[in-house]
Amino acid sequence: MGYQVVIAEKKSVAADIAAALSDNVQARSGYFDAGSVKVTYCSGHLLENLKPDEIDPRMVSWSLETIPFIPASWPMRPRSAKDERGRDIKKNGKVVLDERIVQQLETIRKLVNGASEVVNGSDADEGQIICDEVLEWMGYTKPVKRLWLQELNPQGIRKAFARMKPNSEYLTLSQSALARSRADYLVGLNATRGYTKLWQTAGNDGMLNVGRVQTPTLWLVWNRENERATFVPVDHFGVKVDLAHPGGSFDGVWVPQEGSSFLDEEGRVLSKAVAESVVAKVLGKVGVIESVKTDAKRENQPLPYTLIELQKSASKLGLRPNETLEVVQSLYEKHKLVSYPRTDTPYLPEEDHAQAAKVLDSVKANFDPEWPFAGTVDTSIKSPAWNDAKLGAHYGIIPTVGRKSVTALSPMEKAVYGMIVRRYLAQFMPAHEYDATVVMTQAEGDWFKSTGRIVRVKGWKVLYESSSSKQAAAATAAKAKVERPLPALAEGDSVDVAGAELVSKRTEAPPLLDSSLLLDAMKNVHKYVVDEKVKRMLKEVEGLGTEATRANIISDLVGRGYIAEVPKKSGKDVDYVTTPKGRGLLNIVQKQLAAPDLTAWFEGQLEGIREGTTTLERFEAAVGRFVTQFVERIKDPAALQAVPQVDDGESRPCPKCGGRLKIRLTKEKKERFWGCRAYPACSHTEAFVPERDEKKAPKVNSKARGSGGVRRPAAKKTARKASVRAPSRK
Repeated sequence: MGYQVVIAEKKSVAADIAAALSDNVQARSGYFDAGSVKVTYCSGHLLENLKPDEIDPRMVSWSLETIPFIPASWPMRPRSAKDERGRDIKKNGKVVLDERIVQQLETIRKLVNGASEVVNGSDADEGQIICDEVLEWMGYTKPVKRLWLQELNPQGIRKAFARMKPNSEYLTLSQSALARSRADYLVGLNATRGYTKLWQTAGNDGMLNVGRVQTPTLWLVWNRENERATFVPVDHFGVKVDLAHPGGSFDGVWVPQEGSSFLDEEGRVLSKAVAESVVAKVLGKVGVIESVKTDAKRENQPLPYTLIELQKSASKLGLRPNETLEVVQSLYEKHKLVSYPRTDTPYLPEEDHAQAAKVLDSVKANFDPEWPFAGTVDTSIKSPAWNDAKLGAHYGIIPTVGRKSVTALSPMEKAVYGMIVRRYLAQFMPAHEYDATVVMTQAEGDWFKSTGRIVRVKGWKVLYESSSSKQAAAATAAKAKVERPLPALAEGDSVDVAGAELVSKRTEAPPLLDSSLLLDAMKNVHKYVVDEKVKRMLKEVEGLGTEATRANIISDLVGRGYIAEVPKKSGKDVDYVTTPKGRGLLNIVQKQLAAPDLTAWFEGQLEGIREGTTTLERFEAAVGRFVTQFVERIKDPAALQAVPQVDDGESRPCPKCGGRLKIRLTKEKKERFWGCRAYPACSHTEAFVPERDEKKAPKVNSKARGSGGVRRPAAKKTARKASVRAPSRK
């Protein structure tokens, strides 16, 4: 009898799988030997599509004549070797393959060829294709099992092994991922080359990265800035009264009658005189309580985190979305303390409720001796989060039975772990219950509304009261002073209008998009679309990107200089604003590439592939037609007229053509000079004068943030002596 081979996505996961299956694991070259099971790994995608110039030598040149580029087939090969800047290493004009990748593929091939059963153990959902593409590349055609891991602790791994299904049941996941990859390749390559050529022809430097999801995300940031720039504040007015009752005083707010001529479309009172007349009319008069209505309210426990909700909450700690993903991935993969993080489902499997006591025992041990959470948990409570009918491919992010002291975690790992634990603890506390009372009072023909709340059961909210910030506590105290509790009231009671005052209000511009708001806008991008059909589609596919990709999309936009991070006036998060380069990109990119509508069509097609209602071949053909159409528009001579010249702060006007001069280096890179960006159309040059122009010297272009959110200082520049004569361009 042969052995079983499991192909994991990463080496660390392979080690965890092997350790869960055997107490005697031997580390071999490229795999772990667990006796009857050999666990090997892929280290992410081991294969990649051939580069355009490997398929067609003409693609070496970034020229409009070489696009649209639509390969007739999609050959793959092992990943190429990279230099320190992440570029392909070439020798004699050919791409050099990464020898470690080549060796790992050979190890997998040998293990698979001798196996009695092969198991796809890649990460759930998005990882489906990583193993599938390797097996297909190797020509493996025998049946394969699918290991779907949600937890990386031994119990979770063994449970997943007991639930394995045929890999063929997940084929549409692989096809959908392949379709997404090829579509992004085709759109990104052709649009990036085409618009970069236009950009540079107009005299701008650098390249324009255009992406099917990245560019609409950039549009969201610009759209919010535009909303703020065009926002016109509206002054409106209200009336607040102080109502005196034998049982005590309470507040009331004027409720104008619906349909009144002085109300605008939003139901606001724009006339100050109207509100002042109400103040004068009711002050000192006697009113009557017309209705007192009390309803028992129940606020259920907050659902466990999805990735996007965790990223939004962690932004208050100063973590960017990609940093939160790094932290929670470490908690999952390295520390084994939380479940699979790249999830868009907040619900939990009902059968796992029985494991709650074990999970809580582990969590308490991890925080020992300091337990930072208030309240008492009761594992007999079953919150609405436990619901099989609402489960997707994954479930909410929750703590596992993994044991590790929080003292071994980094400060941010501990903080994020605490957030996940707190949400889990809430599932075993009572719902928050309160009585909400609404009182309507009439005085001199006008109506006034008063509200009150009496908490009956604090329930899970005690968890969050203990963790509230000083600012939140101060805001709560201030609100309590303004909103006095209601006394005992009854219909027909008389009240004196002891005080009445005019309340002046002004509408505020929508805020800039911070980390939380941008993630929310990406997920709910349907709100920015007018067309009802497109709006419906975007709502169904849950917006731009996926839980796993949104963080990287945002960090790429920052790293490529399309958006910038601006510290907020309060808190640790940042606001995102477009840069001149980002606005220049949106200015020339066709609307269909920038607006969210294209994503609706793409995601609808990808969902169709997953559900089996359309095919990869039909989708590719449609993408090919789309690419051909927008490339034709790029080639239209009129397209160049729409390209702006972007001043990046390191240029000045060209006196010859009216364009911009840019600091350039001579061919030997020894001297600097000013040269027109429109070269060769304009060959004007000027001397570089150090004492005058030093502050405009080229800057090192690096990402504002590196791994883990560490800010990297700009590289030091050493000034060179330069000739006062401008060199020749010949």
